[in-house]
Amino acid sequence: VCCPGFDDALSTAVRNALTQGADTGLLDYLVLETSGAADPRQIVGALEVRFGPLARVRLDRVVTVVDAERVVAEGHQWEEAQDGASHEDQLQLIQLSVADLVLLNKVDLISPEASASAQQLLQRLCPHAKVVACSHGDVPVPELLDVEAAAAVPSAAVSHEDNPACW
Repeated sequence: VCCPGFDDALSTAVRNALTQGADTGLLDYLVLETSGAADPRQIVGALEVRFGPLARVRLDRVVTVVDAERVVAEGHQWEEAQDGASHEDQLQLIQLSVADLVLLNKVDLISPEASASAQQLLQRLCPHAKVVACSHGDVPVPELLDVEAAAAVPSAAVSHEDNPACW
């Protein structure tokens, strides 16, 4: 458990995002960043318990960012990790097990061969997830969120009223 009152704080944040953001037309998405030391199962579980399968609140996806150099250096340990794995390795495996999308970041710092090997390793560790290689965290928004790119509009005035799930 992260901290006392976590579930209540998360529930309050989501409710405020709905009432002060989505209900007023000022918010389309709420992104919860949990940092590298968090177990995403707690957030996923809290959202499911507090909000259930409501149409207004849904978990779009869980994204895990992995440092390419770390995967190259330590990734094979994760494949072999058992109960005796370090806390950090166990946490990495938990994050990968929950992820719908894995961003293999900083691929510009490793060779193309190492990048391909790291991507294959991640696909073995989390076959349910999509693995996307990137540098500097530069990933197209439609890869991160359940959206499509908005169609080009000939005028300078853009309305998202007709396409609320576009960026």
